[in-house]
Amino acid sequence: DPAETGLSIPVPYGCDVAPDGTIWWTQLFGQRVGRFDPVTETLTAWRPPFYGPRRGHVDQDGIVWVPGYGTGVLGRFDPKIERWKEYALPTGVPGAFGTSELPYALNANRRNGEVWVTGSNSDTLIRFRPSSEEFAVFPMPTRGSFTREIEFDPDDNAWTCTSNEPDVAGTRGRGKFVKIELAPRDAACGNGRVEPGEDCDDGNDVDCDAC
Repeated sequence: DPAETGLSIPVPYGCDVAPDGTIWWTQLFGQRVGRFDPVTETLTAWRPPFYGPRRGHVDQDGIVWVPGYGTGVLGRFDPKIERWKEYALPTGVPGAFGTSELPYALNANRRNGEVWVTGSNSDTLIRFRPSSEEFAVFPMPTRGSFTREIEFDPDDNAWTCTSNEPDVAGTRGRGKFVKIELAPRDAACGNGRVEPGEDCDDGNDVDCDAC
């Protein structure tokens, strides 16, 4: 609605192909999340309960996950019952319109169900596990300025990239890739496997045998 958004045309900001073949899109300034069915060529749109739906993704169960860029929340939408649920991101400072965090991008790992969000104001990557509704925050190794997309490799490590915008006035920016490599849940010192955080593992926990 141009009278509502101030835009003369609808501007879809992000899109994702769901497992069932439907196309989901978000309108950052239009305050809408929508679905296009290529079989019936029909469009359906919903208004989220938060401001600034930026880049959404659909998980393996058809649940739509959307970051609230203007309110610092993670939104969950179940299209079967047309119901929203909001989660305040743990890195934001509460305010009048949500939190101070700026979740620029999001991705849902369809293999393990995890949802990852970029914390652009806190220079973090944020993991959310829907099964337990738990967040985990991973600080970036350097100032990120703005983290962009999130992708997953075959080992389920999360990757992101940063812009080359200066993070301090008067300095040059430096774009980079960042990988969050996590040890498996059964990781342990002395199990004979070299895992993230280890330089070696010889199958024991003796510190004085050169490993």
